[in-house]
Amino acid sequence: MLTQSSLIGRTHELELLKHMLGASRDGRIGSSFITGEAGIGKTRLAAEAIEAARASGFGIFRALGAELEQDRPFGMIADALEIGPGGDERRIRIWELLTGRHDPADPGFSPLPDLRFRILDEVVDLVVAEAQARPHALILEDLHWGDRATFLTIDRLLRLDDHSAPLAIVMTYRPVPRAPDLIGVVEAARANGATTIELGPLVPDEIASLVEATLHLHPGPGLLKQTARAAGNPLFVLEMLDYMQQEGAIDVSEGLADVEDFGLTPPLTLTILRRLSFLPGETLEVLRMAAILGSSFSLADLAVVVDNRIDVIASLLEPALEAGVLTAAGARLSFRHELVREAIVEDIPEPVRVGLHLHVGRHLAAASAPASQVAAHFGLGAQPGDVVAIEWLRRAASEAAPRAPSIAIGLLERVLELQPDSTTRNEVEVELARALLWSGRFERAKQLTRQLLNRDGDAARGAGLAFALGRALVYEGRINESVEQVEWALRELELSPVERAQLTADTAMRRPLQGDLDGGETAALDALKWGEELGDRMVMGTSWSALSLIASMRGLFEEGVERARKAAIPGPREAKESVEEVQPRYFLGFALLEADRLQEGRDQFVTNMQIAERAGLPWALQLTHIALAFGDYLRGEWDDALTNVAVGVALGEELSMSNWLLQGLAASASISSHRGDAAAAREAIDRGWSLMQRLGPSQLGMDRFLWAASTTLDALEKDGEALTLLSGTWLFLEGLGITGRRRELGPDLVRLSVAAGDRTLALMVTDAVEEAAKWSNIPSVRGAALVCRGALERDSRPLLQAIDAYRSSGRVLELARAIEDTGLVLVAEGDASAGGRHLEEALGLFEGLAASYDSARVTRHLREFGIRRGRRGARKRPAFGWEALTRSEGQVAELAAMGLTNPQIGERLFVSKRTVATHLSHIFQKLGVRSRVELAAAIANRDTGREIAVPSTSVT
Repeated sequence: MLTQSSLIGRTHELELLKHMLGASRDGRIGSSFITGEAGIGKTRLAAEAIEAARASGFGIFRALGAELEQDRPFGMIADALEIGPGGDERRIRIWELLTGRHDPADPGFSPLPDLRFRILDEVVDLVVAEAQARPHALILEDLHWGDRATFLTIDRLLRLDDHSAPLAIVMTYRPVPRAPDLIGVVEAARANGATTIELGPLVPDEIASLVEATLHLHPGPGLLKQTARAAGNPLFVLEMLDYMQQEGAIDVSEGLADVEDFGLTPPLTLTILRRLSFLPGETLEVLRMAAILGSSFSLADLAVVVDNRIDVIASLLEPALEAGVLTAAGARLSFRHELVREAIVEDIPEPVRVGLHLHVGRHLAAASAPASQVAAHFGLGAQPGDVVAIEWLRRAASEAAPRAPSIAIGLLERVLELQPDSTTRNEVEVELARALLWSGRFERAKQLTRQLLNRDGDAARGAGLAFALGRALVYEGRINESVEQVEWALRELELSPVERAQLTADTAMRRPLQGDLDGGETAALDALKWGEELGDRMVMGTSWSALSLIASMRGLFEEGVERARKAAIPGPREAKESVEEVQPRYFLGFALLEADRLQEGRDQFVTNMQIAERAGLPWALQLTHIALAFGDYLRGEWDDALTNVAVGVALGEELSMSNWLLQGLAASASISSHRGDAAAAREAIDRGWSLMQRLGPSQLGMDRFLWAASTTLDALEKDGEALTLLSGTWLFLEGLGITGRRRELGPDLVRLSVAAGDRTLALMVTDAVEEAAKWSNIPSVRGAALVCRGALERDSRPLLQAIDAYRSSGRVLELARAIEDTGLVLVAEGDASAGGRHLEEALGLFEGLAASYDSARVTRHLREFGIRRGRRGARKRPAFGWEALTRSEGQVAELAAMGLTNPQIGERLFVSKRTVATHLSHIFQKLGVRSRVELAAAIANRDTGREIAVPSTSVT
């Protein structure tokens, strides 16, 4: 068989790939897509890229997509990484997760089966770790046959920071067919700078060069006329040359190859079939069955479906191997080109083809082949009512659902096509509804769930569906719809005591977010009573968490902690850090923050983060990062807060989870406002407004977001708008009985109203905050009341007491503002010396926060009062160099330079590996390095007194 001996006509394209490889070798993540019609040269160009990568010291991950393997979760990526039982510890762990040998306990009706994200994290960690040890190229060919889980993995890799590892990703695909998920990956990658190489037809001169390089002879005019019919497709050219040689049509004379009066060469498919016709008849029969099996196959599987011995099959295939129709790839054989297989399959009449797939499915099933492999053939060959096919399709769907719910959806839809009306159809539709929930297709899941629950008779696991749909809607941020769904189920379904208790506890968690504190409390108490009677830990934990949230919203912060502790106490047989404790720990952590026990609250969140990473719970990780951001904001660790917000928002986008984002956006907007970054503040506020407009205001953190929005308006010197928004927020929350935000809103509202001359509003707010302080021992609550009174009366005595209260609260910004207020009043009272000392202290705290807006305001006051400053002006952290690194970034840099991986650094510093990755991105940018190797060298140079080179431009 003829082969192309050298690359023809793709010099520019190969240079693009080599350039990308060079950038990747220097420590960056690079990516290129190669697209074009079948046979145009994608595989050949990818092969050249592989050789170039190997020559540059790259390790190679490589896999080929296959049409009949699209229902195998993470199929291509698992092949590329050689995931299997014979690999190292990492690969064995991933293989166990992929094959169900290490499945967690049934998650019940959790709408987000996080096994797929756990696998995703493990795979990405493996790729990054091996690329950090040695540059690697990931080559994925025929990506149009990829599965959605593989697309998800590629998307995650492409979204990693450029400096995460020296990794080059090369992908090939045909323009058609293109799955929507593939289109999404391609578009996202292009937006992030991926190179797209579109291979067009070779021009006549290039075709002539290809013919000459293949035959090692100069082509004559007749031969060039024939090969021109290939329309520039190099595979077609090779097949035509091979065809003409077999027909003896090529004349060679004096180093010239030519043809005379040769009839029209048939189209590519017929050319391929014509060449195959020279193979022995028995070989062709086996090849047809091999083509039905797929693009690649094992001799064992082929022997099963043709009912013959492996040695006999191997002997029959020898002519196909010698002719280059098949190639050996490890323990499997594959067709030289997908077009060869397609030509064979398309030559089989459709009724026969369908029957062969059914035959293959039954034989593989009898041989206990993997369910996904069996189901692929049953899906193509089964007829309605085929019980065996239905059973295998359902089994494959069940295995795929926790790893790739979109695959499960397709398999279950095929089951419904085959399933006659029967009692089991309900069960299949329940499985489909669950898969739809898991994949985030909430609207369709909601419609199907309602159809099932409204149907006459007992819809299988109906309460579970209602529970799952309610949770899914919460994750999406649709609180009102979630409450509506759960209350509908409570009203309309015949529920067992356990089901009623679980659904009631769930609605108790959501009603407070709608402002219905009384309704939430009633539901929580009912569910708690039933949970205690039933001994159901989940119901009791959810109920106590709801009661804790309600107490905090009412300003009863000590009671909130007590209730949260009852929710978070493990049962006698449960592990101290079990998955079931994630939600109760979250609410305990928040209750502790509300009670000014900031470090204790952070400890709860760190424990949750560790559990979430070990168990693969991305929803819990997203929630915890947002919670950590809020705690960091209160403690004055603003750089860490912004990092946690960024990670939480990215996770929310990845998971389509919106419910907790307002908390993070509030912290981001407030920090940006105080730091004078108006653009970042506006972006966070605009995003929050858009979120509430799309999903409604019933969101966790809505109150703090509105407070942050008023802070931004204040920083933009829009005092009137800030006062209007803040006073409106106050009245709205008070009307709902949510008095727990008086502590935050009160001082700012009094400051604004006093400045606007509205003493009536200032007095009303002050009285309300003081009323809250009567019933509270929380330092920041007392501090807020004292600040309000001192600001209203312009009296330094309550303000001095407020400073002491805030010092013990641990809340840095509120302490700084109280000290600033005190300094201004002391100056007004005639004690400029004491006032100046307080203003200097406030300035120091603001500078520590890098709050340039506040620092400028205090500096302006000192200048106005003629107070000489005891130190230099406000310091701004540089954009580049060692001084540009935050404390956390400095710690990460040191550990990364020591060779620790992201997970190891995370364990050492009690942060998530995603946080570590974000820190490293900032470190590389600030130090102007491109890899961990360069980072280690930079640290070594620093320690020996040598300066590092940094970019000359600044970062905004």
